[in-house]
Amino acid sequence: MNIVNKEPILEGWSSDKKYCITDEKGTRFLLRISDIKQYDTKQSEFVMMQRVAALGIPMCLPIEFGICEEGVYSIQSWIDGESAEDLILCIIDFNRNDYGDPWEEFNRIVWCAQKSPHFASGMVNGYFDNEIPRDFWKLLALYISSNALSSVYWDIPFGESEVETMINQAEEVVTWYDEMTNPIPTWYIYAKT
Repeated sequence: MNIVNKEPILEGWSSDKKYCITDEKGTRFLLRISDIKQYDTKQSEFVMMQRVAALGIPMCLPIEFGICEEGVYSIQSWIDGESAEDLILCIIDFNRNDYGDPWEEFNRIVWCAQKSPHFASGMVNGYFDNEIPRDFWKLLALYISSNALSSVYWDIPFGESEVETMINQAEEVVTWYDEMTNPIPTWYIYAKT
């Protein structure tokens, strides 16, 4: 691929360097460059994207993966649009994918619950077909509170404003759970059937 233009993308949470690149035909792509230490993780991420793309999911298509002077890179198809953070609040992100307790994935629901309690409640109600086990709520409270605490430390490299955001979120989590005395968060709206 002959790259004729390379524009940095400064949005997002990952430590990857991201660029919108353009080839000689005027076709744009997404270029992600990571530290070479992340080779195995990024290769696994690329393979996972290939599997999901093969299912026909509308997404950036994985095109190329390899090693470059700056580390490990992947090239994906480019999709024009606006920032998903501004338009849609619970997007699939392949960065940091792994396997584990499926209920733990709900620990990220805090972002949805802050913006739209109805949407967050709908995710839970839909997953459990409106029959939410009490053990789920107890485990979710543990996952969310643990994640809220660790996120404060994790955000330190991103600057003081990000740390402040996570501290505020941790305080909101404590409020949702009535000082951690109620396993069902106050944002939850039960679906009437």
